[in-house]
Amino acid sequence: MAVVRTFALLSIGAVALFMPFDLRTSPPEVLGPLVLVYALHVLPAASVLVLTIKLRTARRPERLAPLLVLTQALAADLYLVVSPGRAVLVAAALTCLLVSSSVLFAWAPWRVASLAAAAGAGFAITGTLARVPDVPFVLAFGVVLIGGAVAVACSNVLAGFRGELAAREQELQTLSRQLMSAQEEERRRLSRELHDELGQSLTAVSAYLWLAQRDLPAGADGARERVTEARRLVAKTLGEMRELSQLLCPPILALQGLVASLEAQLEAFRDRHGVATRFTVSGVSERLPADVETALYRITQEALTNVARHARAHAVKVGLVADDLELRLQIDDDGVGVPVRHGKAVATGTGLLGISERARALGGTVSISSRQGTHLCVRVPRTPTPARRAAAERRRAHATSRRIAPAAASILGSAILVPK
Repeated sequence: MAVVRTFALLSIGAVALFMPFDLRTSPPEVLGPLVLVYALHVLPAASVLVLTIKLRTARRPERLAPLLVLTQALAADLYLVVSPGRAVLVAAALTCLLVSSSVLFAWAPWRVASLAAAAGAGFAITGTLARVPDVPFVLAFGVVLIGGAVAVACSNVLAGFRGELAAREQELQTLSRQLMSAQEEERRRLSRELHDELGQSLTAVSAYLWLAQRDLPAGADGARERVTEARRLVAKTLGEMRELSQLLCPPILALQGLVASLEAQLEAFRDRHGVATRFTVSGVSERLPADVETALYRITQEALTNVARHARAHAVKVGLVADDLELRLQIDDDGVGVPVRHGKAVATGTGLLGISERARALGGTVSISSRQGTHLCVRVPRTPTPARRAAAERRRAHATSRRIAPAAASILGSAILVPK
């Protein structure tokens, strides 16, 4: 959307720059047609600019780009009809249009070549109809051909760069997934060692201390107190070690799923930090894939850790919503928020980077806003099975009918009340 908006602004800026000079130096009889040509040049760009500003959530705004480019090329051809003596200027404008569209919109070479062929054909037809003199026409047409060749070459080079960048990004994503998988495996190994080996050793130490305390003579009160304190420290260490083992690899996640594990995590967070918690769930009626459950659990764990360390919050709300197309995890707190730059929250720290990497590994997205606290939203797409597609279509049809029904009823009521 930002690229389309930039192209529209550049088009409007070009008109604002050249139109005063052009109207001042043109003959009086062509001023009216020139104004119409400039209006044809500005109106599509202004319309696209308004649409991209109003429809902030519009999908696929790049679909407006071909229409915008074609209208700009048409306006250039009409300008040639009005001012045949400025064929070279029109050719330069078409060259700038071709090169800028290939660079800004990152179109494929075949699409840029088609656009260049259409622009060259339109220029040739318009120049013939406008009876442009031979020498300026040939020179201008050569400029258009060279501009089209440069645009195609730029598009080809950019396509190669994009391919290399996509391959490198894919490699990084694969490496990130492997690192996260290795991290989870290492956490499971450490959890087993803590629970099995160190836990058994500490339990044995506690048993030996109890036996030593029992065998102490009646007058050894000081030694008995020290053994009792040692047993208390061993019991405390054993409890902390078990808690750490569960944090590293929560057994409830594998046994009961994501919803139960998030409830237990929020309860433990409330007891440990004294922060009020609230958990809501909607649409999750079955077990999710293991990698999705692990990622969402770790994301929530990292977000709660950030809240405890930095937010100074009094309340945290976690929501898990699922539909046929995506899973949405929302974590909101009433703390101090995160740094804001140019009206947007700035994600700093390795914790937020880890959250982004986990979401990206699942093909999801992360959005962070900071207004009266921090608001984190993670969206993860679900596998579009036929049943889910059908359910989503039914919901969309139902929502559309609910929006249309009041308008239809109003129109029908107006038709009934109008006297004949």
